[in-house]
Amino acid sequence: MIKPASIRTDSAAHTALLRLVELGGTALLNELKVPLSPRYRVDHIFRSAVVSTLVDAGLARMEDRYRLKATHAGKNYAGEFLSAPVAEKYVPQIVPGRALRERRDLDIAKYRSAAPIRPGSDDHKNIPSLMGVTRKLPSGEVLAS
Repeated sequence: MIKPASIRTDSAAHTALLRLVELGGTALLNELKVPLSPRYRVDHIFRSAVVSTLVDAGLARMEDRYRLKATHAGKNYAGEFLSAPVAEKYVPQIVPGRALRERRDLDIAKYRSAAPIRPGSDDHKNIPSLMGVTRKLPSGEVLAS
C-alpha cells in the first residue's frame, strides 16, 4: 500500500483526487480526466497511473467500473490542500517608457575645426584653383585664361 504523503502535489493522481473531492466525493472517471493533460485522458493510462495510485494509497475506491469514490482518508488528505490559502499570483509591473530629451539643433560653434597651429598654415587656401582653362580665386571671382 502506498502512503498518501508519497503522492506528489503536482501529479495527475493528486489533481484527480482534488477534483474528486470538489465534485462531492463521487464522480465518473471521465469527469476526473477533464483537468488533466491529454496524456492521461487515454483510458488505460488513466486507470494505471491515476486510479490505481489512488486506490493503492487508500484515498479512493472503485464503486463500479466507471465510478470512483473518495474514502474518508482521501477527503482528509485533499482537505488539507483545498482549505490551504492560495498564494497570490505575481503580477509584474509594466515599466514606463523612457523619457526622451527635447530635440535641440546642432551647435555648429562646438564642432568648428581647431585654429591653425602655425602662422601661414592656411596659405594654401589662398592659391587660386584651376579647372580646365578657368581659374577661380578664393574670393569667388572667376578668371578666364
